[in-house]
Amino acid sequence: MQVLREYDFKCAITGKGGTLQVHHASKPFYQIRDAVLQDLGIKRKRNIRKEFSEEEVILITKKFIEKHHCIIGVPMLVSVHKLFHKVYGYNTEISDVWEFRLRYLAEEFH
Repeated sequence: MQVLREYDFKCAITGKGGTLQVHHASKPFYQIRDAVLQDLGIKRKRNIRKEFSEEEVILITKKFIEKHHCIIGVPMLVSVHKLFHKVYGYNTEISDVWEFRLRYLAEEFH
């Protein structure tokens, strides 16, 4: 929510409001997830709602929030976020986000 507020609930790429996702610009989501599980000594499972105990979900959630304080987040419209990952993959840096923004605004992907 903090990131969304900082960007006035608008996409950092297009400047438009809508259905937003926060892109983890300084560290991919899966790396944060894996680090949390490793820190807690919990094995990765496919379905968080069915395979983790309620206690594990609480521990994972708390640790995930703790780790997010060090992450740069950038809100993107869902379609823009998908396009970003299609073009740049999943191991990206904040500089990729701003390069993508310039390319997007130059209508390179239309």
